[in-house]
Amino acid sequence: MSFLGELEAAVVKGAGVESTRGALRGDELWRAVHKLMDALEAAGVRAGDRIVLLTGDTVAHAVALLAVLSHGCVAVPMDPTSPQARLVRLAEHAQARAVISLEGGALPGVEARTQITLDAMGAPVHFGEPARGPGPPPAPAGLMIYTSGSTGNPKGVLLPLSAIQASLAHTRAALGWGPHMRMYGVLPLCHGHGLFQTLLGPILSGGTAVIERLDLWAVANFWRRAAETSVTHLSLVPALVELLHRVGPDRVDDVLVLATCASSRLPVGLREDFEARFGLPLRECYGLTEAASWCAWPDTAAPASGVGVPRPGTLRISQGGLVELRGDQLFSAYWRNPEATEGAWTSDGWFRTGDVGEVDGSGALHLRGRQSDVIDRAGAKIHPEEVDEVLMAHPNILDVATVGVPSGLSEVPVAVVVVEAGTELEELHEWCTDRLAKWMCPTRFLRRSALPKTSTGKICRADLRAEVASLLGEEA
Repeated sequence: MSFLGELEAAVVKGAGVESTRGALRGDELWRAVHKLMDALEAAGVRAGDRIVLLTGDTVAHAVALLAVLSHGCVAVPMDPTSPQARLVRLAEHAQARAVISLEGGALPGVEARTQITLDAMGAPVHFGEPARGPGPPPAPAGLMIYTSGSTGNPKGVLLPLSAIQASLAHTRAALGWGPHMRMYGVLPLCHGHGLFQTLLGPILSGGTAVIERLDLWAVANFWRRAAETSVTHLSLVPALVELLHRVGPDRVDDVLVLATCASSRLPVGLREDFEARFGLPLRECYGLTEAASWCAWPDTAAPASGVGVPRPGTLRISQGGLVELRGDQLFSAYWRNPEATEGAWTSDGWFRTGDVGEVDGSGALHLRGRQSDVIDRAGAKIHPEEVDEVLMAHPNILDVATVGVPSGLSEVPVAVVVVEAGTELEELHEWCTDRLAKWMCPTRFLRRSALPKTSTGKICRADLRAEVASLLGEEA
């Protein structure tokens, strides 16, 4: 069955989406989708057009996403809280033919042919001028997700419907998702993790996506809302795990069966503390936008190990520990960037992820960091996340990122730390020398109130590296 056929069957059988504003499921959800598809048709939107979604973390976003995909278009989800200049730049790069937004959230200044405004439940309330003329060239139906840009300029990752379908099928099989699941989604729906695992995944499984916009209220009331809505699954990022560990009860409702975590590293100690406090399994998964989110999943019946086990024949470790992928869930191209597309693949058809890792005897993947983040200290290679892991075990460290900065013809590691008040940096040096090889120990420790991160929780190491290099250069 095709992706769209599978999607329609799941919705008609009762899949749904809920929020504090209301719920749509089954035939009611499908009618809302078709009503918006009629609006797209009236607006002159054709199959293959790119449609920007500025609908945030709402039921309307689910309706818009399903309508755009079902109409044969390319959905381009973006964060409506981003600066307008960035949204306009990305929308024009995508050659968007239309923009769908919530009331009061239209995007002025973009050269889209029309704008459609929805209420919070996905009903069209306003139409701009209908699109006319040939418009930009079409693209295969699917998703275009702009990478967060933590290691460079964002790229538009084209994911055809076949890749989306394959990714979600593998996740459902690995984690046992089905019609009775209720996923509590508090991650941004403009990025792959939130979009696939907390929205499309539950719907395609015939279950329910419970959507909550993440803010201070949502964090403070997370566990109460999880109990009230009888959710069975959580999907989190490490920063959110840490926050929820601070504000949570001693135990959680028995209806919760599994919490998954991805997007950045999860300290082992934090996972163990979370599981011990809440009695809820917390397992890491590995994925990236180019693989339509997750491509390695945990064995939920076994002790936690690494960031999951890939499907046989889909992951290899090449020279230098580089992680490479192949399979049916990979992207087709970077939009309007043939050089980056060509450079992303090896000559024998494997995708270069840029991650560095190793696979243990059980088949689990263990990540060591990013290739671009590796520190070259006089020929010795230091993986900064290995240093970070040692430092995160210190009781006074709240967050840390180790970066390499120039030193003569080489680099040296410098650790930027967020620490408890009263912490002496000298004790961190002693902590490292007792646990790391001498050449791996940071030469400097710098305090910071918080680390720069993307909206998905990834540390912006390139920005931090430049900041540290500039600071140390001024001191020289």
